[in-house]
Amino acid sequence: MNTTLPLETGAHLLTHLPSDSTFSPPPRWHPVHTVYGGAHLFSAQTPRKLGSLAMKALQEYAPEPPALAEAMVMSLETARLVWPLLKKRLEERPVEDYRIDFEDGYGVRSEEEEDHHAWGVGQTLAAALQEEGLPPRVGIRVRALTRQTGLRSLRTLDLVLTRLLSEAGRLPEGFVVTLPKVEDVEAPRVLIEALEHLEVALKLPVGSIAVELMVESPKGLDPQLVRAALQATKGRCLAIHFGANDFLTACGVGPAEQGLGHPLCDFARAMLHLGVAGQSVRLVDGTTTVLPIPPHRGPESGQDQLLQNRRAMHEAWQRHALDIRRGLLQGFHQGWDLHPAQLVSRFAVIQAWFLEGADIVMTRLNNFLETSAQATRVGTAFDDAATGRALLSHVLRGLDCGAWDEVEIRKRTGLGREQLMATSFSELLARRLD
Repeated sequence: MNTTLPLETGAHLLTHLPSDSTFSPPPRWHPVHTVYGGAHLFSAQTPRKLGSLAMKALQEYAPEPPALAEAMVMSLETARLVWPLLKKRLEERPVEDYRIDFEDGYGVRSEEEEDHHAWGVGQTLAAALQEEGLPPRVGIRVRALTRQTGLRSLRTLDLVLTRLLSEAGRLPEGFVVTLPKVEDVEAPRVLIEALEHLEVALKLPVGSIAVELMVESPKGLDPQLVRAALQATKGRCLAIHFGANDFLTACGVGPAEQGLGHPLCDFARAMLHLGVAGQSVRLVDGTTTVLPIPPHRGPESGQDQLLQNRRAMHEAWQRHALDIRRGLLQGFHQGWDLHPAQLVSRFAVIQAWFLEGADIVMTRLNNFLETSAQATRVGTAFDDAATGRALLSHVLRGLDCGAWDEVEIRKRTGLGREQLMATSFSELLARRLD
């Protein structure tokens, strides 16, 4: 059959199009939460202490699956699966990411006091690093880089890094600096220039220190601004954090109505997805400010007070659980935790999320692999790569959070972690057959 458009012309026109990858690389491991704590409270024992307090809360207020089901808004069947996994995670790795806070969680301090704490944090990080007592990710949140607090922010950053490097000679693996209240490209640019100077002076390879940016205002949500801010970080940015409370306040929402479930937060999360589209940058949700704290303390509490404690803890856990699920539904796989008892609800809900959909995901993944293999055998293109990558990423996240183990994944899909980390369909299929 004759065509009007010459083949050579069509081929020439297509050379101007961007390349189309049929298989995006697997996601790097990332934590399910970031735990925030004031810099004045940080010690080398902080991560372990948080785990102990979380375990105590579990044993006291959800000591068995029925109580866990009630507290976390999940079925009893799911709770029976989650409870031993949750206990194991709290015992082995209760904190995945910890941020030493020199901003809102630290408050207004004198120059001398913040100098003292910054120097001390550097020393404590060095000691914890040598004792292997740090979580997989750790870092600091500095003050905003504005004319009012910028010099203080840079001085704190300098003091922490100088003391840390002088004591330990190296950075903790996964060390990161979080910059709050980003509303323009200048603040990220200044931070990167400061880090470059510090890296040279401290004899670190340029680019060693990763950063995260916080969006906390309507202005900061502009997708073009987010993309420009990411570009200003020169590839250092690992994540964008959503500061829901400041954002809602800026929108005129009163304190009683504020929360991650507010419709404006749904809008903000969608806008952030647009801002990071095409970038290897995580999105991190804000915090549930209703904390799981029992109103009555002490062993002398009567039966009525014990029931009130249980009710308060369960209501706070339920609120946290709903916020986590809302974030997961909107593609936010990480969020903030402010209290050790929130570690219980964080891991419980994350693990339940993966367990509840396991059968559907495994079936779809196997069907996808078979369809992909058939397309590969007959030499045709497989054009549903996004679905495949989403399924593989889901399985990897479930593996990382402790909902599944590698033996179960291999049994149900024929894939181990190495296969799940493949960078192409042909590589994935070849590894599956090995």
